[in-house]
Amino acid sequence: MAIWLPTYFYLLSLILAYFWANKIWTERLFAKFPNLNAGHFLVIFLGLNSSYFLFTSRPYTEGLAFVLLFSFLLRSHSLLKSPRILNGLEIGIWLGLLLLTRSQWLIVVVAVTIAYVFAIFGKQNRYLYLGMALTSATSLMLVLLPFWVYVAGISEETRWFNFFHFSARPNSLLSIPAFAINESSFSEFLKDRLSGFSVAFGYLNRYGYFSIFHEFIYLIPVAFIVLLTSLRQLTVQKIKSFVAAVEQNDKVAWYLPVLIAIGAFAVIHLLHNDYISEWYFRRRHAIPVVLLVFFSFIYLVRRKSRLLNFVLFTILFSGTMLGLVRNIYIVKNQQHETALEFERGNLAEWLEGERKSAGRKALTIAVSDNEGQRLVWRTRKINYHWVFHGATTYSDYQTLFGELACDYLVLRNNQDSADYPLPDNIERVAEDFEHFEIYRVDNPPDVDASS
Repeated sequence: MAIWLPTYFYLLSLILAYFWANKIWTERLFAKFPNLNAGHFLVIFLGLNSSYFLFTSRPYTEGLAFVLLFSFLLRSHSLLKSPRILNGLEIGIWLGLLLLTRSQWLIVVVAVTIAYVFAIFGKQNRYLYLGMALTSATSLMLVLLPFWVYVAGISEETRWFNFFHFSARPNSLLSIPAFAINESSFSEFLKDRLSGFSVAFGYLNRYGYFSIFHEFIYLIPVAFIVLLTSLRQLTVQKIKSFVAAVEQNDKVAWYLPVLIAIGAFAVIHLLHNDYISEWYFRRRHAIPVVLLVFFSFIYLVRRKSRLLNFVLFTILFSGTMLGLVRNIYIVKNQQHETALEFERGNLAEWLEGERKSAGRKALTIAVSDNEGQRLVWRTRKINYHWVFHGATTYSDYQTLFGELACDYLVLRNNQDSADYPLPDNIERVAEDFEHFEIYRVDNPPDVDASS
């Protein structure tokens, strides 16, 4: 199930994306290709995204997250047009489900909030939209409440921000590495984040968007340049027409996904880490930027320019070809991944055998970097701690094997052991694993078998 279910969500999300795109954009895109519609292109942008293709073949939440997102966008298009209490109730439920799937969808909650603010300050049905917004907030909190109670029961820190940021922890014995780069002033912050654009849109840059979006990502800067050049054509009458449409709440269902697209793009550019991959442009967290790619494409098509059509054709053709090649490579490269995944299965079985032989109800292990995510769904009755190469301190390791009574430490053997300042009193065991190094305390303390 951990393999085929994400693939099912991948296919379902593409179907939902197709119907949503055609619902919000019904006009013909190219006169010479009347059968091509907006849905086809969104399916291409998302389906050929290398990160989305890869992580929807593994037990990650991306597939489900986008199934819920496009389901919500399909429903919200009609729900927001009719300001009713029941509609607000349903929107709140959708938002709760989105947040429980991925905290990254906080940007959807923010976008819905902004859309409600626009509607409330509009000229039509403002009090109905206010009641609808309050109902959405209430149902959202009710959906989140059970998990909030659960988190509060196991954590010393229950601030709402920790809930969304996943920074709450069950105790304060271990340090939390500072991953984010902190600048001393706003000007330094702005300078640093602006420097990320050269990485994000660098051609052939393996750390930029190009790694997962291929040439499709260049629809965004092209659309931005065209937008800047068209500002001179902006008249007072056009501005008044736009403001009037907002005040009449005619476009509230349309600009919600635009807000989500802009929010997804902005969040990715605000995050800069001093750990592993500094920027998130090539990582799965950047997949929601596909919405901005899609809207940029729609904007450029509407310009009806021969030059732009040539640019679009070049980007679409090269992006499609490269996307296909990369995804075929991902499939063929699974041979190595399959061997590694097979050993992870053996590791899970070994841990289960160790638990049973010790007569324990549960084991506690520490794993390096992302290995916990890849092991947890294979194991039962295993408690996990997370360690980071070059970040977890010597004192933390002493605490893990001391006060926290950690049974084993599991490291990938493709990383420099100098990055892990391990205590002297631990020994390596089970040396027959090819991809993992497993350690335990040389003289482990007696642990009650009922623990």
